[in-house]
Amino acid sequence: MTFAITIIKGVLIGVSFLIPGLSGGTMMLILNVFDDAVHALNELLHFRAYRLKYYLVMTLGIGLGILAFAGVIDYLLINFNTLTMSFFLGVILSGLIEIDKQITNKVKSIKSLIPYLIGILLTAGVYFLPSLTIQVDANLSLQNWLQLIIIGIPISVALILPGLSTSYLLLVFGLYERTLRAISTLDFMFLLPLIIGILIGVVLFTTLIDSALQNYPNLIYKIIYGLVLGSVYGIVKELGIQSLPEGMIAIGVAIIGFVCVMRFKKTALKLEEASEM
Repeated sequence: MTFAITIIKGVLIGVSFLIPGLSGGTMMLILNVFDDAVHALNELLHFRAYRLKYYLVMTLGIGLGILAFAGVIDYLLINFNTLTMSFFLGVILSGLIEIDKQITNKVKSIKSLIPYLIGILLTAGVYFLPSLTIQVDANLSLQNWLQLIIIGIPISVALILPGLSTSYLLLVFGLYERTLRAISTLDFMFLLPLIIGILIGVVLFTTLIDSALQNYPNLIYKIIYGLVLGSVYGIVKELGIQSLPEGMIAIGVAIIGFVCVMRFKKTALKLEEASEM
C-alpha cells in the first residue's frame, strides 16, 4: 500500500509540473515531502544514498504523471481552462496551510513581514516578465541545443522551489506547447538538451537550498510562503472569468480542489502509519 501511495504522490508532483502557475515544489510541500526530497537529492549528488528506494519509486511516479497526463492537461487547459485552473487554485491554497505549520515564529512586527514580501515579489515578478519566442528548428541546430541547455537551468530552480512554476517559465520562453508536444510524442532530440540544462541547475542549486533549509528553516519557510502566495496571482491571471455565475462556479471548483487534497493527505497519512505498524 505504501508503494501505491508513493507512486500516486509522484504522479501528482509530475502533473503539477504541467500546470502554469503551479510548481512541483509546491506539490511536494503539500504532500509533506519537500524538505526530505531536497535533502535526499543533495545526498545523492554527494554519492550518499538516503531513502533511495522510496525516492526511486516516487521518481517513477513523477515520470508516469508527466508522460500520462501531458496530453490530458493540454486538452483540459484548451477546453476547460477556467475549471482546470480553479481546481488547481484550491490545490495551491491547501499548500499554504502546510507551509504555515512549518513556521514557528509568526508575524510579530513589520520587519518580520519582509521574508514574506520577498517571496511574493519574486514569484509575482515572474508573471510580468516579457514573453520570448525561442525559435527551435525541426532538426535542432547547435544553437538550439545551447539555448535549450541554458533555459533548462532556471527551469531546474522552478522544479525545486515552491511557488515558481516550471510551466509558466516555459510560457515565458515561448516553449510551453512545444515541450508538451515533445513529451507526448517522446521527442528526445528536443527533450535531451533541456534535461541536461535541468540537471546542471539541480547540481548547482540543490546543495544551497538544502543548506538553507537546515540552517535557517523559519526564514526560508517564510520566503516559501510568500513564493506560493505570489503564485496565486499566476493562477488567477489564467482563469479568464467573464461573469458572476462563472466566478461562483470557479470558487466552487477551487473548494473541491482544496478538499480533495486535504482528504488525500489524511488518507495517505493513515495508510502510511498503518503500514509502519
